[in-house]
Amino acid sequence: MMLPRFSRYSWMLAAAVLIAAWGCGSPERSEAQNAASAAAPFIERFNQIDRARWEVADGWNNGDWTSTEWNASQVRTGPGGLTITLGRNPLGADKPFSGGEIRAWPDYQFGYFEARMQVPRGSGLVTGLFTFTRPEGDRSWDEIDIEILGRNTHEVSFTLYASGAKRTTIAQLPFDAADGFHTYGFDWRRNAVLFYADGVLKYAATYPLQEIPQRGQRFMLDLWNSTALTDWVGPVHPEEAPWVLRVSCMAHVDTYPGQPVCR
Repeated sequence: MMLPRFSRYSWMLAAAVLIAAWGCGSPERSEAQNAASAAAPFIERFNQIDRARWEVADGWNNGDWTSTEWNASQVRTGPGGLTITLGRNPLGADKPFSGGEIRAWPDYQFGYFEARMQVPRGSGLVTGLFTFTRPEGDRSWDEIDIEILGRNTHEVSFTLYASGAKRTTIAQLPFDAADGFHTYGFDWRRNAVLFYADGVLKYAATYPLQEIPQRGQRFMLDLWNSTALTDWVGPVHPEEAPWVLRVSCMAHVDTYPGQPVCR
């Protein structure tokens, strides 16, 4: 990320909204369901939404910094995999746009996380592939981010948060991420996070141990936009809506196998 996921915009308000929203409307998880998934490795092709693995955000938003409301209707599956559509909301809605976010059950700690996807092109858009937790305020905020901005689909941002402290870098891509499907992933180790694109190492975050996330986190994917963060994401052009993120595969395995998992 060019800027922190939340502190680049009125973090305190956004965090309160996010925590409150995550506590409302989320389906209950039984001990049996949690034991069954148990952060096990998986390769997901999205022939359908497996509710034992995935939670789909629905009916809320992350605060003033975003122009997007999460709606389950924007997340669909089919023969080609998963699509998340970001489109215009009717006049009078809480937010001008409606997008989608999915989160894998349960919390994951370490391992390799990957998606094969084609991101949308367009100013104001953000495609995020990441892990996240913040159970007890800023000091418990851990996150690992891969983000691609629709305003420049030739580059990718990599960011870590460890107990609220942030590190970020930007890497150039040898392709246009909006022109076709490519794999993006990160190998989360106890003492480092290695970021990959199409199986090529793009950045190795080998920071001091206290700056590497250690807490268990949810594995997530979303598409959103913002009319408040134009310095970062660029201005939104509503006439270009809808925008579609296409995902053929997401995966989590214990260790990076030396090549993409989603092929």
